[in-house]
Amino acid sequence: MIQNPIPWPNGARCACSISFDIDADSLIHIAKPKDSFDRLYPITMGRYDQVAVPRILETYRRLGLKQSFFIPAWTMNQYPDIVDAILAGGHEIGHHGYIHEDPSEISPPEQRHWFEKALDVHVRMTGRRPRGYRAPVYNATQSTIDLLIEHGFTYDSSLMADDIPYRMKTAGGALFEVPPHWGSDDWPPFAHFAEIGYMMPVKSPTEGLAASFEEFDAQYEAGGFWMGIWHPFLTGVWPDGASSSAGLNTPFPRKMSGSLRWRKLCPMSMSWKRPAAIGRGPTICPITPNRSPCDRFISL
Repeated sequence: MIQNPIPWPNGARCACSISFDIDADSLIHIAKPKDSFDRLYPITMGRYDQVAVPRILETYRRLGLKQSFFIPAWTMNQYPDIVDAILAGGHEIGHHGYIHEDPSEISPPEQRHWFEKALDVHVRMTGRRPRGYRAPVYNATQSTIDLLIEHGFTYDSSLMADDIPYRMKTAGGALFEVPPHWGSDDWPPFAHFAEIGYMMPVKSPTEGLAASFEEFDAQYEAGGFWMGIWHPFLTGVWPDGASSSAGLNTPFPRKMSGSLRWRKLCPMSMSWKRPAAIGRGPTICPITPNRSPCDRFISL
């Protein structure tokens, strides 16, 4: 039971979004910067996004959906055709770090450097600043929230304090949280990636996405919010009718006759009014010169 439900537009039963994180091969370059250029298996696995994303976009076109994609800026630079195709379809592109750096593993000044460098890429390639953000590995810090508010973001999608979107407030301002959930993330059932420490027992499409679909059923019955957090090189690898990209072909069409509200995350966030609070950490110290090993990354 949701104690303070959101009245979804047009009498919709619940709100839904399938968001994709297009990390591509940024993952191996941030994990193994000394020799990532020579680790061809993980590079090519990440580059499968070039095959999967067009498949996903075609599914969205066929179903008339506009959705949200979160992309590291390095990946945007490497694969501009993917960026152009997403924008041409009317979809949203959100901030996902520069090269999938973990905010909790770098200092606040370093985080600022890479965050703002990624912003510059978004403006150059999309013509606008992103309005939404998802932290790599969901590891947002207080410095992350402060940066989002400072740069005028509308929402974050990294934190998990409620079943439905809520408003976060700090001394510096406020923004909305669009909460993800590991139960609707395709990484646990499908990520088989020894180089970055994930060796999941790979599941069949139906079994692997069962948790996502059960989460969806629960939110549908409760009138809540469901969001898939999927990755093209994991969940977009099967031909259109076989699984998930979509898995849109499985439970969702049975409930799409006006009872769902499918939206990009940014426009939907404009009407959320559920207050909540997040603590305020120390003031951010001034930016210092970059010391990140990311400067060593080779353009592949």
